[in-house]
Amino acid sequence: MIAKTASFAILATAFPLLAAEPTELKPIMAVPDKVVLKVDFNAKDAVLDTKVFTPFSATRWAVEDGVLRGKPSPPEFLKGKPPYHAGINPRLTIKTETTDVIARFDIPFIGGDAVWRLPQVQFGPTANFVWHENGEGSVMINRKGTGLIQLAKYPDFKMEPGRWYQVLAESKGDELVIQFAGGPTFYGKHETFKPKAGKSSLGVSGNPKGTVELANLCIWTVKKETTADWDKKKEKFPALMDVALPRKK
Repeated sequence: MIAKTASFAILATAFPLLAAEPTELKPIMAVPDKVVLKVDFNAKDAVLDTKVFTPFSATRWAVEDGVLRGKPSPPEFLKGKPPYHAGINPRLTIKTETTDVIARFDIPFIGGDAVWRLPQVQFGPTANFVWHENGEGSVMINRKGTGLIQLAKYPDFKMEPGRWYQVLAESKGDELVIQFAGGPTFYGKHETFKPKAGKSSLGVSGNPKGTVELANLCIWTVKKETTADWDKKKEKFPALMDVALPRKK
């Protein structure tokens, strides 16, 4: 079984197609408290806890070759549906039983079609770090009923298919920090970052017809206080954008 260290369960270069050793990314805002989910995908008896790991639209997720690998829905599920119907790209949500968390993981996006807003990693209820079809990275808020808001963009942070990215994300209240080892660090503050139901989540979505892999996954709760110099650090981040975007392009 996948090991859980509490009664509730809930990037950046490495060698292509090989899971990396965890990089020493350190939190800059939140102070870690307890480990609530730590996964060893190399364990011989590793299986997914479906109360924690929730695939979307019958996409297929399984522990294979020491990683958690996601694939599109099977052909029989997609038969008769539009070309880019839900299920054509692997999607997964990892749930927690707490609001504020630190999450560390390694991820590559392998193959598939290049489209706008995919692949992506979701943090909390609304924030998404996405790569567009031109490879440009950006952070966007997906607000139901009001469309998309772009908060930041990283034109030089190109997504390379099959390359492992190491990520450390910190969610505390209405603030969010996302670090990519060897890449950008995003800081954002927005009312929608705070989960309303008292629970947070991490989500991943690959390219249509592509695959996704996860390794070195660990999630912590956080203490009430922030790091000692956080107020000074966050003043150095660039101002956030506030650009409304269409849902489709």
